[in-house]
Amino acid sequence: TVDNASDIASVISIYKYLTKYILIISLVFVLFTFLLFSNFISVSIYYCKKEIGILRALGATNRDVIKIFGYESVIIAIISWVISIIGWLIVCNILNNSIFGSMYFTLNGIVVHPSVPIIMFIYTIAIALFITVSSISRITKIKPIDAILNK
Repeated sequence: TVDNASDIASVISIYKYLTKYILIISLVFVLFTFLLFSNFISVSIYYCKKEIGILRALGATNRDVIKIFGYESVIIAIISWVISIIGWLIVCNILNNSIFGSMYFTLNGIVVHPSVPIIMFIYTIAIALFITVSSISRITKIKPIDAILNK
């Protein structure tokens, strides 16, 4: 039992040491993902500026335009969410096996909690819709003819 106690103490010290670094790395990845995602959606909407002008000239309201591009960004958000969940599970398994796999007992230092995918899904959809609405609101403020002529 002395060996198990020292193993547990070493796991706790490793976990405390790595927690702050994992948090910093995670925040950097979240910021990078947010910037990449917002840039992708904003550029996609900007290149459809002429189509938005045509839709508005034909009588589409701002709400209709937001619905059209909102569906597109939600589909992109769901695809990126699925890819991120798969990557998250793979990274958690790799880290658990490499850091805590040498113990004499089964231990998962990085716990795969079921609420994480739900929270990630909510944030992903909310960010996609926020970026879509803000990008479209900039374009719909101009006259439809100016959007068609790309002024």
